[in-house]
Amino acid sequence: MLKKVYICAPLGGNVRENLRHVRKYTEYALMCGTAPVVPHFYALCLNDNNHKEKEAAH
Repeated sequence: MLKKVYICAPLGGNVRENLRHVRKYTEYALMCGTAPVVPHFYALCLNDNNHKEKEAAH
């Protein structure tokens, strides 16, 4: 079983740039042989302007 690592980084502000950084951190974690847990990727799946989807993220 792979060791899990939690990827924690800012999301607000420049969301596009912050997601780019999180992707880089996630790729590094994968290359190190770990299983990254990345809550930021909810931002790619859920629409923050949709109340139901925003609530689902909490």
